[in-house]
This record gives sequence, structure tokens and C-alpha cells, in this order.
Amino acid sequence: MEGFLLDTSALSTYLNVEHPNHASAAKVFAGFGSESSVFVSIVSLGELEFGVRLAEAASSKRMIEFRERLKVAAQYAPLDMTRHTAAVYAELRSLVALKVRRKANNQKPSRWLEDWVDANTDKQLQIDENDLWIAAQAKERDLTLVTNDRDMEVFAEIDPELRLLKTYE
Repeated sequence: MEGFLLDTSALSTYLNVEHPNHASAAKVFAGFGSESSVFVSIVSLGELEFGVRLAEAASSKRMIEFRERLKVAAQYAPLDMTRHTAAVYAELRSLVALKVRRKANNQKPSRWLEDWVDANTDKQLQIDENDLWIAAQAKERDLTLVTNDRDMEVFAEIDPELRLLKTYE
């Protein structure tokens, strides 16, 4: 039985019919077989809830729509964190750290993932901490990570065991 983990970007794209990649995401979601297990990370649920709270604080006119998206996302089986997730997170983060440029005056990368720079291209990796946790969850449980976030590709590049299903073309 094949399993999938939905990240925040995939869910947001699928649930927002106005998103430019919605049709592509809808096609991916429609391809999940009845035998497939489809999960949502608790990290993604937290990110979506955060977005709803910000929209609420801003008195958004689309609150009903945003709450409905969160309600639909919460219908997928939630995937919690475990101590095993933490071990895989540490493994992935160390692999990413080996990829970044070492500064002459500092033998280790910056504490903040967002600041890390690719050693070969000299470009910022733009890795979000939450994305790393979600990737760790997918790898830990041997799930295919469904994403609309090109930044997730860095994890698949450094760890071929992590499988991505992209909702973008």
C-alpha cells in the first residue's frame, strides 16, 4: 500500500481554486488510489491554522473560505512527531549542513536554516525549518511527500530515499 504525506503548499494549492497550480494539484490528489494512505503533517495543520488566525486578525473578508480550507485539511489523517522523527530530522539537517558553504571565520553553518548558502552555487538554500520537519516525517515513515514547494527539492537531492510528488509542472 502506497502512502503520501501532504505538505502545507500542496494542501493550500489544492484547496485554493484560484491558485495557478490548482489544476495540477487537483490531478495529483485525484490520483490517490482507494488503497492509498494519505496523511497531513501536524506541522502543516499548524501552519494553516496560523494563516487563519492572521487573516482573522486582519479582518479578512475571506474568513469563511479560509476556515473551510482548514476544515478540509483536518479531515486527512494527522501525522504526529515522534522521537524517531527527531532522529531523521537530525540526519537530514546534517546532510544539508554538509552542503552549505563553510565560512572562513566560522567552521559551522549559521544556526538559522534560512541563512544557509549552497557551497556550489553560492545561492541561499531558502530552507524553512518546518519544511525540514515535514520532510523528516515523510522519510521516517517511508511516505511520498506531496508538495507544491520547489524548495523541497533540496531534501530529495541530498537524500535519494526521500520521494517527492510535485503538484507543479
